[in-house]
Amino acid sequence: MSANIKYPTIRRDPTVSDIYGDKSSSPITVNDPYRWLEDPDSEETASFVAEQNVISQAYLNN
Repeated sequence: MSANIKYPTIRRDPTVSDIYGDKSSSPITVNDPYRWLEDPDSEETASFVAEQNVISQAYLNN
């Protein structure tokens, strides 16, 4: 079945985050291209989750 699954296209942002270990260390900059998915109230996030749910439900039903 996995060969037939068509996953939704996902947007990647150029977002970066500075991560601090402690006050004495310099921040580490990391790419965070999917940060937009962290907004549960976003229509775009809801749409992506709904598309994922359709795929999951179809898989579980088979």
